[in-house]
Amino acid sequence: MHILIAPDSFKSALPAPEVARAIENGLKRSSLSFSSQITPLADGGEGTVDCLVRSAGGRFVAARVKDPLGREITARYGLIEDSPANNISKPSKSSTPSTSQNSLSNQQIRTTAVLEMAAASGLPLLKESEKNPALTTSYGTGQLIKDALERGADKILLGIGGSATNDAGLGMASALGARFLSASGEELKGIGRNLARVKRIDLTDLDPRIPRTEIEVACDVDNPFYGPEGAAHVYAAQKGADPEMIAELDSGLRHLGEIIASELDLDLQQLPGAGAAGGLGGGLHAFLGANLRSGTAMILDFLQLPAKISRADLVITGEGKCDHQSSRGKVVGALAKHCAPAGIPLLVLCGSHDRDLTPLYNQGVTSVFSILNSPATLETAIFETEELLSLTAHNLGQLINHLKK
Repeated sequence: MHILIAPDSFKSALPAPEVARAIENGLKRSSLSFSSQITPLADGGEGTVDCLVRSAGGRFVAARVKDPLGREITARYGLIEDSPANNISKPSKSSTPSTSQNSLSNQQIRTTAVLEMAAASGLPLLKESEKNPALTTSYGTGQLIKDALERGADKILLGIGGSATNDAGLGMASALGARFLSASGEELKGIGRNLARVKRIDLTDLDPRIPRTEIEVACDVDNPFYGPEGAAHVYAAQKGADPEMIAELDSGLRHLGEIIASELDLDLQQLPGAGAAGGLGGGLHAFLGANLRSGTAMILDFLQLPAKISRADLVITGEGKCDHQSSRGKVVGALAKHCAPAGIPLLVLCGSHDRDLTPLYNQGVTSVFSILNSPATLETAIFETEELLSLTAHNLGQLINHLKK
């Protein structure tokens, strides 16, 4: 039996790579004879860089960038080198590589940078008193992209969750050479307050490597650029905006959308997810030509999960809480969509789950197991997560071995 172990993290308890190792260790203690492949997953949010870099055998690098208020900080991201044919994920010893090392050596090696905008422009970088989306900028995110280009990246995967900004990517694009000019010709700083002042967009000096670079953005929201469901009205309050500022930012986004439509011939209001991260989703598409994708789908494709699933007899995944959201763009639901058509059982280990799991079962999940084996406080459950995962996997291994006989 070949088992693919592909869990998400248990938020606040255990990162995905450690979840995967705990599951594998529990199975190894059982009487089940099996081979396994570990591929920790993420949904494009916090932890995506760690997940992809560790899963793909990449390396971490650091860059000096500006935080949302322009202060110098160090931000970390990942670089992964591999050939396009083998695309990333290196199989464990128990798996058979799909491409020989000799054939790989004859192919061009590509470098993929994995970035999280929150590392440079995220809300956790600010004190409560510093939150102000009229003044914060995504400039540091542009610096991260530029640093990746300097290191030879020809593909960029960018997670945009947790932003402290509402500048529609003006700051990000400015760091890469774009210029945003007022009616008087003044070059504007990329902050939320200046959205309404943009009269002309000049991309003449945009980094020439951008058109040659594939940029994919993990975006799991479909908010429009502006309006009642847009970037400002839905997200600006948590970034420090009061009602008056929200109205100002929304008006600025509407104005910038009109300028983009006029100068770049793009209607961002029709792009689902343009309002993500304070309009950064729209800015990345308009100024850099980036593609917005489901974070989970992007990661599963990048790590070649469909091919790995096809080689497995069983898939085991996990997440901290399994509920109705698990079937909507999360790791569990995405795996179910691949496992069900192939007839491959999918088991889910979790800390807690809803009483009614019908949506997940209808989607293709085989069974869901809580790892909790006795009443416990949240603190105790978090502390014991690794042990409980291993114990549950051990019990599952015993059960599967018995059913095989």
